Amino acid sequence: MTVSAEVIERARGIRLAVFDVDGVLTDGRLYFAPEGGQLAAI
Repeated sequence: MTVSAEVIERARGIRLAVFDVDGVLTDGRLYFAPEGGQLAAI
């Protein structure tokens, strides 16, 4: 994957990234699509 110089320059300003890896920031809802697929509420 190639990342453009513009993306790299914009990313230089990022000082903090927060990720919800254990579900604490979400309510855990699940939705089921008509085709049978499962979707998570985030």
